[in-house]
Amino acid sequence: MVLTLVIAPTFGQAWKKKPYTEWSMSDVVRILNDSPWAQTQIQSESVNYGSPANSYVATIRLRSALPIRQALLRQKQFQMNYQRFTAADKARFDKETEEFVRCPECADYYIVTVGSPMIDDPAPRSPTFPGITAFDVLGPLRDASLDTVKSSVYLENNKGERRNLVHFIPPKAEHTEAMFVFPRKDAQGTILITADTQSFYFKIDPRLFKGQPLPLKPFKFDVQKLIENGAVVF
Repeated sequence: MVLTLVIAPTFGQAWKKKPYTEWSMSDVVRILNDSPWAQTQIQSESVNYGSPANSYVATIRLRSALPIRQALLRQKQFQMNYQRFTAADKARFDKETEEFVRCPECADYYIVTVGSPMIDDPAPRSPTFPGITAFDVLGPLRDASLDTVKSSVYLENNKGERRNLVHFIPPKAEHTEAMFVFPRKDAQGTILITADTQSFYFKIDPRLFKGQPLPLKPFKFDVQKLIENGAVVF
């Protein structure tokens, strides 16, 4: 038996109700794992009615979407006890993180990260398998180069139009993220994802996961949930 569970985005528009500097830790966890800009995929394969024989948990985040970068920064603030900083320390921290939030390269590129979180990380879990034991699904990518993966990883919209990978940062260790970078425009200057796009997919060719019990499944995003003031937030 093979069970695949994708935690569908349910965050809605609640993020608009307050600035990111007022987000709680639970807000941050939801935005980073179960929101219009992030999904957590859980897949388990069981031979019988016992515990899952092979399982993985993978979280995709649209890093070039501002809410994701704001959530990552807010998470860092919690980790560093930002609220206890002096005014001078806060100003220094804000200055050091300003470019990360602004992300100048995001104007020209879609940036996506995929992680294989540890089971005790604060991420959505399948109630079917509490205490699930998972392998690191991104393991085969740790030693991969751009040349190895660029023809096997892509973004594709509902019309079948694609953007191929132009930059890749492999996960450095178990349970860390891999980063994938795609151009927004093709040679004719056409943007892949607009307000008229219905959906798009992030796909990795299963052949990259040769030898693993379960390959990473494609992730699908509903573009209408990413639109703010008529523009796609990604």
